[in-house]
Amino acid sequence: MILIADAGSTKTKWCFFDKSGYEQTLTTSGINPHHIDKERIKHIIEDELLLGLDPDLKEIEELHFYGSGVSNHEISDNLKELFHSIFNIHNISVHSDLLGTCRALFGNEKGIAAILGTGSNSCYYDGEKIVANVSPLGYILGDEGSGAHLGRTLVADLLKNQLTDSLKEMFFSEFKTDRDQILTNVYRKPEANRYLASLSVFLCRHIEEPECYNMVYKCFSDFFVRNIMQYDAVNGCKISFTGSVAENYKDVLLHVCEHYGVALGKIETNPIAGLVKYHLNSL
Repeated sequence: MILIADAGSTKTKWCFFDKSGYEQTLTTSGINPHHIDKERIKHIIEDELLLGLDPDLKEIEELHFYGSGVSNHEISDNLKELFHSIFNIHNISVHSDLLGTCRALFGNEKGIAAILGTGSNSCYYDGEKIVANVSPLGYILGDEGSGAHLGRTLVADLLKNQLTDSLKEMFFSEFKTDRDQILTNVYRKPEANRYLASLSVFLCRHIEEPECYNMVYKCFSDFFVRNIMQYDAVNGCKISFTGSVAENYKDVLLHVCEHYGVALGKIETNPIAGLVKYHLNSL
């Protein structure tokens, strides 16, 4: 039995499968080692994942974990050690969510892959490995086009009186919040990126409003200018996306791609199905 994980800051998709076609998929809280510690990760696996498993599940022989925040060998090795202590298996691989996105979207073909979820990232993939990557820098310094970036831009404009009175009233009414509560959640509570991303759904609900559409367009444009357009292969490859933000705003995303002359490939909300296919083909 093989276990694959696609972990973001907000949620983690897990899929158990074997060559016979058996499959079980579960969703748990997000796992990002930059934002939560080992004890929290262990708690998520033991109390959310393992308790939800099919009792007839066969013994896990392989684990392939793809996650946001897996940015260096030290983090990867620490996660391998933690997973070994929980599952007691040795065949464990830990990679960035970006490589998982590449494998899910392109398999062994080349292309530009991008993630637009709570955070954002992108790269040029040659069909085997990532050969160019503009660092996303996280939601404070970067993550352009992400849910956190959209939410940050929205509340900044809201609290700086850059939105119409009607939009401001709708926002405060829908979220049952106020200025002080927003600032407390952003500056005094953990996981501000997830909080900001949760507010960005307001833009999706009201995308027909010119202010909301233009805000999303500008955030996506920033993502292209500061990331995608730096890849030498941008004029010869399609760009494909994973992530809920890419899916929810795909019409806006298409217009931005057209503006920059980049061919849009496909958009997958979650790469887990593509990763299962990739690893089955590798058996």
